[in-house]
Amino acid sequence: MKQGDNPYTWAGCGLFVSGALVATSSLFILGVAWFTALGLAMIIIAIILLALARSVPKLSPEFSRVLFETGTENLAVLLEELAVSTRAIYLPPRLSNGKSRALIPLAGTLKAEMLKEALPNRLIVRYGAGAQDIGLLITTPGSAAAQLVSDKTETDTELLSATLTAFFSGTLGLADAVNVTNENGSIRVAFSQLRHERVNDRTDRVLGSAPASVATAVAAKMWDYPMIISSEGGNSRKYIVVIERLK
Repeated sequence: MKQGDNPYTWAGCGLFVSGALVATSSLFILGVAWFTALGLAMIIIAIILLALARSVPKLSPEFSRVLFETGTENLAVLLEELAVSTRAIYLPPRLSNGKSRALIPLAGTLKAEMLKEALPNRLIVRYGAGAQDIGLLITTPGSAAAQLVSDKTETDTELLSATLTAFFSGTLGLADAVNVTNENGSIRVAFSQLRHERVNDRTDRVLGSAPASVATAVAAKMWDYPMIISSEGGNSRKYIVVIERLK
């Protein structure tokens, strides 16, 4: 979206000019105090609108959704060709060279204690000393969403809710709202009015659905700990994803 086509920009500029005219004319000509206050209020609202204009995504939700679904489909083809079936572990940036990624073990068993150092920036990586401790380190749709969270963010379920809502509602237009709660050590993510089609069974078994993948990647970065998708299910009205720490 071009800056000139942004409705917040047009509304902010128009309100700023109107407020300035009202404030100056009432202050120096009419001498009406409440009219001056009205003009100043219009200027303040205009500044807020101009600030909101900078937060609107440069890409439209429709185009962002196309890119999102294209990336998901490409991952599905890769997993299908390699016949991968093990569940992915979502890593925080400190364990995957500064970017949130997912590690898919090809044969061996992966435990949290085995992930002490950052993995190399490669597709095929070794994460343990065993001969079978090899996996795929891939970028997922959640990697882009995780970039919305700063590196020093506190572990806050409300902030996670706000981040996921901004991504799914504002950027992609795939959900109306996202609510996150912490229940017995597990992170429960509830999507309201989710509008997304599943890719295929293998992708769902390995990475989880795209909404679950995004939520887990962001949670891994915020909690700075490897995360897995414990369960997910529901319908378009309410879809629930349960995320747990890797043990």
